[in-house]
Amino acid sequence: MRSVADQVVRVTHDLLDVLALADRLVVLDGGEVVESGATAHLLAHPRSEFLARFLGVNVVHGWLRDENLTVDREHYSRTAKRR
Repeated sequence: MRSVADQVVRVTHDLLDVLALADRLVVLDGGEVVESGATAHLLAHPRSEFLARFLGVNVVHGWLRDENLTVDREHYSRTAKRR
């Protein structure tokens, strides 16, 4: 006997819904797909700044070379001037 898994698409902005219900996740930003995959993996390792900020991760703009992080100070001076 074959079993067929029910599939449901749910649109939500509620992280608790995602944690309770989703085994796969598609993240949209402005109507464009920015990430998709296994929910646990995406939440533990967000690749996009959009998802990272949604999850409350502090985002640092800069670059990594030879295990040294250099912070983009110009980004932060531009951001501070806009506020």
